[in-house]
Amino acid sequence: MIKTPCLLDLAHLFAQRGTGRFAQAYGGDLRPRQLKILRTLQAADGVNQTDLVKSTGIDRSTMGVIMRRLVKLRLVMRRRSRTDVRAYVLSITPEGSVALAEADRILIAVEQSMLDELPGSQRAAFVSALEQLAGLKSRDL
Repeated sequence: MIKTPCLLDLAHLFAQRGTGRFAQAYGGDLRPRQLKILRTLQAADGVNQTDLVKSTGIDRSTMGVIMRRLVKLRLVMRRRSRTDVRAYVLSITPEGSVALAEADRILIAVEQSMLDELPGSQRAAFVSALEQLAGLKSRDL
């Protein structure tokens, strides 16, 4: 029997709490997953949507909805690929870069305020454990 709340419930509640705090502090149109897309595009300009799905882990249908919104907000530009006329390539716009920088400053402050709720000696271990559980780093054996 799974205890309540289980680990996935706790992870979800933690993410919801952070997203809510960010939305309250930022007050803008962007959410953390949208920022992840903008950050990815800033690092790898000119990728197609399929590659973006693979690199962010955001499912294809959600990615489509988010991309339409980011294009409408003029934060992302979508244009036909020169090498594959069926595909589109995506680029962050100058407005997208400005919005990302502003939102990231607020996101960093929100994340730090959440970490500040832990004793200082536990913060680095908590982040390290999250990275490991998310598959971002391998366990030291």
